[in-house]
Amino acid sequence: MKLNWKFTIVIITAVTIPIAIFAGILFYNLEQNTISENRNYMEYKMDKNVEAMYTCRDSVNMSTQFFLSDDELLRVLCKDKRGEAFTTRELVDFQMTDIKNLERLVSNNPLLYSVRVYSQTDSIQEMMPVLYRHDRMENLAWAEGYEAMGTGGWILRLVLSLIRTANPSQSVDT
Repeated sequence: MKLNWKFTIVIITAVTIPIAIFAGILFYNLEQNTISENRNYMEYKMDKNVEAMYTCRDSVNMSTQFFLSDDELLRVLCKDKRGEAFTTRELVDFQMTDIKNLERLVSNNPLLYSVRVYSQTDSIQEMMPVLYRHDRMENLAWAEGYEAMGTGGWILRLVLSLIRTANPSQSVDT
């Protein structure tokens, strides 16, 4: 082999080996940065999801306390359960004060857009969009599972049907 070819092979080898080493280091660092970036993004997303869960939980807890501490609502529901009749004035006052306050709470909080209170009887005067009779709840798809829960609770991520049809798959969702 000629000296010229030997020098060419030595030069190519001397250049190729460092380039290969630097390329390997470069791609390794690129891979590690991508992994680190993806891990940081996923940690950020998890933190945001945890924050959203805490916000939802706190909102539900505050709303529950608000509804449970509403003496007038509890009085009306208890009176209805005992079968006592309401005067027109009582119902109008209840609608204009308590139901309006509850409606304002629901309207101002996007996490509570579909809060509903269902009476244990069918005799109460419905005051939409907050207070409903028991028979209306029985017509909803989630009622069976809810009845199994016991005395009360929350149904989260509920999809409400705007129009109820004979075939539930044809209902128009809100």
